Amino acid sequence: MVVDSLALAVRRRPRSMSRELRLPPLARLPAPDGYTVRVVTPSQSATLEPSPAPASPARRGYYKEHIDGLPRRLLDAVPADELRGFHARSGARHFAVVARQVLIGGACLYGTIRFDDPWIWVPLAAIQGTVILSFIILLHEVVHRTLFRKDRPGLQRVLGIVYAAPSAIAASQFSRWH
Repeated sequence: MVVDSLALAVRRRPRSMSRELRLPPLARLPAPDGYTVRVVTPSQSATLEPSPAPASPARRGYYKEHIDGLPRRLLDAVPADELRGFHARSGARHFAVVARQVLIGGACLYGTIRFDDPWIWVPLAAIQGTVILSFIILLHEVVHRTLFRKDRPGLQRVLGIVYAAPSAIAASQFSRWH
């Protein structure tokens, strides 16, 4: 949709801030995908607002269209008690995963420093990248407080900082973005 207007003002409100952009007279403004332009009288301003959600739930998304009943098949294949076990919070299991990842990461670091042959250190660097990703996933667990049965904010804060260090992202920023 293209809009012609005298002294058109567009207001777009991101989550935390609002700013106003004044456009010159007779500006042509195409509406970006997912937005609609509401035109008002020339003395007022036009606003750029998110489009309303589609009325019919016909569009389910790529993932849901292609899983072909996978959740139901998993529920049929895996007993409910075993599924509950997968979701149980266990600090011991968590720290066992952390120890494994630290050992793998340390071995990869040692190998990349020790060997000059790219046939050795390039695969080790790739494995080390997956270890760094695993620490981001552990940081995600900290953000959702799924580490322990009881909430331990001090320990979770320290673990968040430790888990964020290998990827050089700030734990507080990751919490805010997520």
